[in-house]
Amino acid sequence: MAISNDSSASGGHTPAELPDFNLTAGWHQLPDGPLQTLVDQSRYIGVGVTLFMPWGIAAGTIVPGEKFFDVAATKLREATALDPNEEVRKYADELGQNMYGFVADGLRKSAEDDGIHQGVLTTCFIHLEDTTCHIGGRNVKFDYLRLQLSHVTGWTYGLRTF
Repeated sequence: MAISNDSSASGGHTPAELPDFNLTAGWHQLPDGPLQTLVDQSRYIGVGVTLFMPWGIAAGTIVPGEKFFDVAATKLREATALDPNEEVRKYADELGQNMYGFVADGLRKSAEDDGIHQGVLTTCFIHLEDTTCHIGGRNVKFDYLRLQLSHVTGWTYGLRTF
């Protein structure tokens, strides 16, 4: 079973490939500019942050998006490495490369292009490592977590302990 790495199917466009667009979102719908810049600079420095979300609080260290997807691809391959069915292992490897590896490669290319299109920073997601979330009075830990920047309602430097 072959897997397509068609960028239009995954939304995996880099800023250089994006068509011109009209910014129609109001200022209150856009991600917080300073937080978006921290995410964009995560290739050079990992900063601990606490994010306030509509569902609770997430605290972790910002990592580049490509690290998130590289780890996801590795975990998928590891999960099927001992499967006796060679087709399953082959499929997992293709899926890991075409789904996660393809996105990671696109994010690396976007970083080289500064992630800016028409003067707008196009970074839309934040990726956290060693994350603790406080949800409904309970703490949940994640090795990695991907969140949409426009859903962050507030944030602060440093990791909040729960």
